[in-house]
Parts: sequence; C-alpha cells; structure tokens
Amino acid sequence: MYRDPEKTKLVELRLVELVLGVHNLSDLRNAVVVHARTIIINQGLLHYVPVNDFALIEVQEKIVMRRTVQAVGIPHAYDAHILPPGSSFVVYAFDSRGVKQVIGGVKLKVFDSSKHMKCGMFYRPEYHICAVESGKSGQLNKGISGAPVIGFIGNRAVLIAYVTSKTRLDYIILSNMVAYRVIAYAAAKQLVQMPDGAMGKLRRNGSAYVLLSL
Repeated sequence: MYRDPEKTKLVELRLVELVLGVHNLSDLRNAVVVHARTIIINQGLLHYVPVNDFALIEVQEKIVMRRTVQAVGIPHAYDAHILPPGSSFVVYAFDSRGVKQVIGGVKLKVFDSSKHMKCGMFYRPEYHICAVESGKSGQLNKGISGAPVIGFIGNRAVLIAYVTSKTRLDYIILSNMVAYRVIAYAAAKQLVQMPDGAMGKLRRNGSAYVLLSL
C-alpha cells in the first residue's frame, strides 16, 4: 500500500487489474491476460470526486497490430476542437440482453455544460467533457466506463477522451485527453527508461514533471 503524504486515500499498487469497457466478463475461458512492466500514476483525486486520476501502463507482452488492434496517439493542444458542444459520437461497450452479452453502440452528444450543469458536482470543465445519450434510450450502464473515444485527424488516430462516469439521468463525464496531454507525453518518455517492476508518480516542477519512485 502507498499513502501519498498530500492525500488521505490509500492506493493499492502491487496488483493492478484493468477491465476495459469492451471486455466480455462472462467468457473467462478466452480472457487475455497481460502483465504490467512499469506503471506511472497521476493521483489527481479531489474530495468526493473520483474522476480525476490518470495512469499510463507499459505491458511486458508484445502487442501485435491487426485489424482490431491499432495504435492511437496522444492528442495535441490544437486537437481540443474535435468534440465541441453539439457534436455526436459513438462509444461501444458490452451489454446484457437476457443470457447474452452483446457489444452495443451508444450514441452520445457533447453537451454545453456552461449553460446547464447537468453533469453535476463531478464535472470539471478543465479536465472533462460532458455528454448526453442521444434519444434517451437508457443504454448507459456500468460496462461503458473506460470506453475510448477515438478521433481521426488526417491520417492520425488519436485518443480524444474516455468515459469516466455516469451522473444523473443519461449524462456522462468523459476525461478529456487533451487536458492530460502534457503528463501523458512525460509519462510515455519516462516509462521506457524505468526498470522492470518499477512504479512511479509524476509531480509537477515548474513547467516540467519530476518522476518520484513508489
């Protein structure tokens, strides 16, 4: 266990289990297990607001690119315009329909939360994007958490955002990767230099980030 001296929350570091939004948890026989080589976390917790953490993990296994496994880039500052209020996009997650687990697409529309704070107390405009389900069909569920939003800018595939949490009604919060781009770049550079099994945390020092061992 690790306790940040500036925080009160305990963080378990020795066992990391990630469940992506498109995993079928009922089909454990075909589960794919990978092992973390190095981890850098950014514990940005606010009191009672568990939607502001970020981590970058390097896995030991070689990732083989294929049609369903493609690389995505970290966005630039000028990519912030990709999801303006009023734009629509689709995220995919597993959904239970009777005894079946199916992949369902949920269409979302970016909401102008500066006019109506529908995303509530969890929403921080400097870090998040507020969206609402189009059509109010009630498809949003826990399986959608972590679902990525990929944008194509020219020939670049970019991770624009990922689903963080659902608030009231059909409104959700997405973490805006443009807001995390600086720390994501810094973490990516540090990861490849860290020894196997190392875990670290980046702390801002002026305009740069310093790596602290955990």
